[in-house]
Amino acid sequence: MIQCESCGMPMKKLSHFGGLKINNKYCVYCTDEKGKLKSFEQKREEIINYHIQESKLNRKDAEKIVDQQMKKFTIWGKYYDH
Repeated sequence: MIQCESCGMPMKKLSHFGGLKINNKYCVYCTDEKGKLKSFEQKREEIINYHIQESKLNRKDAEKIVDQQMKKFTIWGKYYDH
């Protein structure tokens, strides 16, 4: 099974791959319409907002969870290494 290298989402169908490109390392949610990876800031904000809406977390708690998750991914870890 192939997983998105940005968020870990399983990519089982072509529609899951960014830009509908089977060789893309990133999913449709982590990329723009052309399949290019979104910026760290944009992706982080999207996930924070998701947790606020879906899990009913306050912003501070959502940020903490998102930062714990994102720093585990190689592509995002460099933003936390300072």
